[in-house]
Amino acid sequence: MAALTLAGPSDGDKCESDQILMVPIIQNDTKEWIWDYLNLDAPISRWYDEWCQRDPIFAKHAKRFAGVSILRQDPWECMCASNNNIPRISQMVHKLSDHFTEPVLDHTYPPGSYLCTSMDPEEDRPPDTENEPLHVRYHPFPTPSQLAEPGVEQKLRSFGFGYRAKYLAGTAQSLCALATKSLATDDIKPVRVDQAVYDYLLSLRSMTYADARQVLLQLPGVGPKVADCILLMSLDQYSSIPVDRHVFQFAERWYRIRSKKYEDIADRLREIWGKRAGWAHTVLFYADLPSFDRYDGTKIQSDKATDVLSYKRERSPEDELAAPARDVKLRVPHRS
Repeated sequence: MAALTLAGPSDGDKCESDQILMVPIIQNDTKEWIWDYLNLDAPISRWYDEWCQRDPIFAKHAKRFAGVSILRQDPWECMCASNNNIPRISQMVHKLSDHFTEPVLDHTYPPGSYLCTSMDPEEDRPPDTENEPLHVRYHPFPTPSQLAEPGVEQKLRSFGFGYRAKYLAGTAQSLCALATKSLATDDIKPVRVDQAVYDYLLSLRSMTYADARQVLLQLPGVGPKVADCILLMSLDQYSSIPVDRHVFQFAERWYRIRSKKYEDIADRLREIWGKRAGWAHTVLFYADLPSFDRYDGTKIQSDKATDVLSYKRERSPEDELAAPARDVKLRVPHRS
């Protein structure tokens, strides 16, 4: 099986090792998708230098949290996963994929394999089966037209989505309705509607932050914080700052911002960090989390599928390449 090396820095600096990521490939567009999803073109080192010059508080935390990046997520998937915590997002994404799409791949892993997810490890690998092969079925993420079908809200409620069921189904219906209006009346097949939705969402990347935000705020269940999350994490709007309780806390503690108003805090932080303030805020967000109080800049290991974190010292590139491969359970992304 061929192996692909994703290599080369994006900001002119020489990498310590050009073997950033080794993955099996079938087509060249696999590399392009991974590179885009991981946002590897972003010149993070240069941006860090800029933020350090603008803000001594950022500079204090920059070395310990060097290299914090923002994934360039699919806007539709990001929209469906909003307004939730990360472990629950993983569970919901798997439920959406498993219940609304047909499998595209079945794979059997050898005995002893462990598939790392944020879901309950007991669900991934039943007890006393470590020495048995592990069979996994992979599903793609559902399209907008699939979640706009009648009865989806009721199904989502039965799967434990709660109040989000109404908003998720409503958003899918609203986007599909907009897409249908943009198409010829005799050409509204689901695949065409879905592509029109994707094109519409991607067009928000080229809008101003204010205009793109206003578009999202018109969708069911999308408020300022959810809109800012979607803008920052999938639509290249790096001036977007989702203000939650952590941001409220460090804005007051570190920057003496006393206002309790969402927009006031976001605007003040944009004054400090500039046009990519949302990315900079992400670094400070992690610096403020209690779970990183003892983090000293070394590598992070997660304890299987739990939230327990442990830290290890840097290893040499040779050690990293010699380490045994780790099996990772991946959801198959939708490719139009």
